[in-house]
Amino acid sequence: MKPSLKPVNFYSVLLVIVYAGLFLLGNYEGGENAEWYKQVAPWLGEAPEGLVIEQCRAASEDDFPVTVYHLPADEEMKQRIITTFQLEENGAGLYENHGVSIVYPEGQEMVLTVSDTIYPRLLVRQDGSMSFSLDDYNLSVLKNPDFVKSLQLPYPAYLPSKYGEMARSLMLAVLCYLLPGVFCCVGWLWIQRRPIASRETGVICLVIPAAVAFIGAYVDFYSHGFHKSYCIYSAVFSVVTNLICAGILIGATAAVRGLWKMISGKA
Repeated sequence: MKPSLKPVNFYSVLLVIVYAGLFLLGNYEGGENAEWYKQVAPWLGEAPEGLVIEQCRAASEDDFPVTVYHLPADEEMKQRIITTFQLEENGAGLYENHGVSIVYPEGQEMVLTVSDTIYPRLLVRQDGSMSFSLDDYNLSVLKNPDFVKSLQLPYPAYLPSKYGEMARSLMLAVLCYLLPGVFCCVGWLWIQRRPIASRETGVICLVIPAAVAFIGAYVDFYSHGFHKSYCIYSAVFSVVTNLICAGILIGATAAVRGLWKMISGKA
């Protein structure tokens, strides 16, 4: 007997809507040049006129995407960048260093960050226009950690709320690696109290979460500039974590129902 399409379609559509809504909420930056104010403003202040922000996709699965800020010719901004990050010229128009260790004001340290060391890079063209990357982590293998500079943030007032960023990061992690499995199992087995041993349960609690987890994780990582191979690995990992979560919830539900039936039978 085939599973009924009505509940399958219902959970498919509802999970996609919830996933998409939370994904958009978690990734909403708010306003033009939001990436500058989130990342660069604590170092350089207000966004300059003529700013163009580009996300450069990772060249391989081992690389990270890089956000590049394209700036019009401005000698004052050029000197501010070089001075702030203590960059040194390394070839015609190229300024960089061996990395910057961020010194945060007391109580404003960021949490859930991979590293507090960034790798700034400035390219100045012949016409004076500039391309600046605050953190090109892919360059870290070429740097000497003994020469990393410890620098304080000149404009700490621009720092985002560390608790807000932590909450958003945790929400996106739960969304990617747990939500599909939890959403379908709780809705189908706990709220609707449907039987475990049915084809509908297999489709709703396992197949639908796996499909949404794979597509959602792939879109998430790809939209943030990661290489396609990395996106696939991340999507597969998301499928695995959601299936493990769903399996645990199915097993726990079966155990609780069995225990309750045993207790009720004795009573």
